[in-house]
Amino acid sequence: MQLTKEEIRDLLIVSVIAGFVFSFNEWGEEVFELSVGVKNLFKATLIALIIYTIHILAQKLVAKKSSCETRFNIISAKEIPFYGVVKVPHFLRPIGPIITLLVSFLSKGKLFFIALASFEIVSKRKYRLGHKWNFIKDREEAMIAAAGPISNISLLILFKIMSPISPSFFTKAIFMASSLAVFHLLPFPKFDGIKIWMGSRTLFLFLWVFVPTIILLAYLINIIGTVILSFILSVIVALSYFYKSNK
Repeated sequence: MQLTKEEIRDLLIVSVIAGFVFSFNEWGEEVFELSVGVKNLFKATLIALIIYTIHILAQKLVAKKSSCETRFNIISAKEIPFYGVVKVPHFLRPIGPIITLLVSFLSKGKLFFIALASFEIVSKRKYRLGHKWNFIKDREEAMIAAAGPISNISLLILFKIMSPISPSFFTKAIFMASSLAVFHLLPFPKFDGIKIWMGSRTLFLFLWVFVPTIILLAYLINIIGTVILSFILSVIVALSYFYKSNK
């Protein structure tokens, strides 16, 4: 599960942009303070680097179980459907980072929209020996994609447990992990969410109940109770949907 040079490059770019967005308004309380801003930027970037690294490795691990590989990359677009197909100029191709930064700048940091990370399936015939299908099915890709947001929530739980060590650092980490988990679940092109939606509506629904419930309850009750209640509620909702959709 090694990262290529290109993946490491994209990981660092994504982490810095996410760190900048999440620390946009933390460059001094009343007046601009460079030292404070740089410190907060470094902290947010470090947290983003941890979250995205675990996110990538989790998806690669699940992909390995499906006898394929994933390639982490920045959300970009070479073409867009507009009265046919329109080629995107090179300087506009990293559309995810551009939208992410534009929302932050235009709202002066009051709003943020994270559209940075994606992955592609690398499926070769030699990897799939022993499988019925040579290429990855939508359900398999959904499971790989789901590993990303689940890893974010797992880190949220870990950060919550470790919060007494450094309340300031881990409070920020909890907020970033929960925010990224939600954004990754959005059913937009290139996002993990659309891959989950296309592959398994039941899994998509489960995660859309599980993730927000954990985020909400994590601030209200102990972490063990949070996980148990969130899981039970999510299973009930997902099974109800599965039962009704297969009648």
